[in-house]
Order: sequence, then C-alpha cells, then structure tokens
Amino acid sequence: ALTYASHKGRDDRFCRAVESAVRENVPWEILGWGVKWEGLSQKLQASLDSVRELDPNCIITFSDAFDVLWADSLVSMRDKFIATKKPLLFAGECGCWPQVVKDKDKGLPKGTICNKLYPESPTPYRFLNSGAWIGYASAAEVLLAAVVDRANSLFGAKTNDQEMVSDMYIDRKYNISLDFYSSIFQCMHDTGSPPLPNCSPIKHMENEGGKWKNRMTNTVPSLFHFNGGGKAHHLNMESKVWYKGQVDSAGQAQAVYDTKLLFGDQMRSFREICPGHLEATRGGNNRRGRHLLSVNGTLRR
Repeated sequence: ALTYASHKGRDDRFCRAVESAVRENVPWEILGWGVKWEGLSQKLQASLDSVRELDPNCIITFSDAFDVLWADSLVSMRDKFIATKKPLLFAGECGCWPQVVKDKDKGLPKGTICNKLYPESPTPYRFLNSGAWIGYASAAEVLLAAVVDRANSLFGAKTNDQEMVSDMYIDRKYNISLDFYSSIFQCMHDTGSPPLPNCSPIKHMENEGGKWKNRMTNTVPSLFHFNGGGKAHHLNMESKVWYKGQVDSAGQAQAVYDTKLLFGDQMRSFREICPGHLEATRGGNNRRGRHLLSVNGTLRR
C-alpha cells in the first residue's frame, strides 16, 4: 500500500489517515517523505520507481495521503480485487473532473465528454478518480510509465494525473477499469450542477457497528476518499468508525503510537510523526470525533 507525502500538512488530516491505516493493520508506505515538493510529477515518478521494484504479479494499491480513511485490511482489499478479474482498478466517482470543463477547449458542446464520450456505468460512480487505485504491478508499471512519459513531455512538474488517466480511460487504453460499485474505493465528492447529474454519496452511506456501508450498491468500501466537496464529510464519518467508539487502554494506545511505517527510506513510529495525536483528537464533546483514551483506568477527555 503506497501513498506520497513530503510532509504532514498544516492540519491533522494526514495523521488521521495514518491512524486509520494503523488501526486496520495496513503497512502504508509513504513515498517522498522529506523531499521538497515541486509538483505531481514527483508522485508519479516515485510511484513508477516503486512499482518497478516489485514482482509483476504483486498486487499494489495507491491512494492520496491527506483526505483518505482506511476501513479494511489489505487482505480483504486483495480478495475483492482478485474477484473482479481486472488487471487495474481505479476508484469511480460522481464528479467528472477536469473533463467537465474541457469541452470548449476541444470545440465540443458542453457536457459532451462527460455525458457522451465517457464509458457508461451501472451506478452513479461513472467517472475515474486517480486518487485511489489497485492493480497488478505489471499493469500498473505500463500505465505509470505512459503517464510519466506524457507528463514529462507535455506538462512538466505541473502535470495533472487525474486528467491524463481519465483521458486514457475514455480512450479505452491500458486496461483500466473502474470500481463502479464502491466495493473497494468510495469517493465522497457530490455533484449537482449541469451538465452532471445530481449525485450525493453521503446519502448512500449507512453506519453499521462502526463500519460504513454503501446501501445503494450494498457494499462495504475498504478505503474512503474525501475528494473535492467530500472533505466536508471527512471528520463526521471518521468520528463514527469502530475505533472512535472504543476506550483504548494505556497499552492499546501505546501499541498504536509504537506502530512503525515506512516514511521515505526510514521506519518511523506513529508517535514520532504524529505526537500527541490520540490525546488531541479524543473526547466525548470534541467536534473532531469521539474516542476515549484510558490511562491507568482513568478516562481522559
């Protein structure tokens, strides 16, 4: 499981994402840690370099770093992916960015790309989101190599992988498929302005025992991506996941803090990267989300 982040950002959302990975026992590898951020081309090249080091049959998943919530184990994600019998699966979403604003550039009537050229979908999650994908290393390498090559030749450091990969999907290239039913990935951005139809993922969500379910598709997504306007739902949905409703003993909290993940080329503990995070985000009336921390039998709020 890979992501790319050169630093942890201005707020605590990266730490929230990392905690969710720790809670779900996901060995998240953070590429680019400590490297000066120059543009999206860095993420693409680092991803390609990592994939090239893997066995071609290895299954790899990549996600954004700052607006995601892990909700499942890698084993479960792997099994779901294998069941699709696809070589490469990207998240499906309601939004059609940036193609929704590209019709004029191509001399087309408004809505043509998204409503007519984009492949059909059995659900509202018709459009590709490049912020979350899973696939075999062999297929991912071919796609990433093409994206990096195009980025270097046309866009440089200011490249937009969302646009490039979406165009490739529209052109039916590189064996790209979408997770139409949100079996693995759930994107939370909603739409409501023409030429796109009304689509509100939050209305499809239902929490059962600390797990979020998409009742429209009848699936339990493994990774939530709070892209675009979906960021408005991030903290509320996180506040209702299973580990936010439990009381951590001192030992359990210590175990979370002591968990190490690969940041760049070094294994670092959650405490080192996000010191004080558990205490700062717990409390019955804390608007950031309920999660009590027990220290020697005493609940800290």
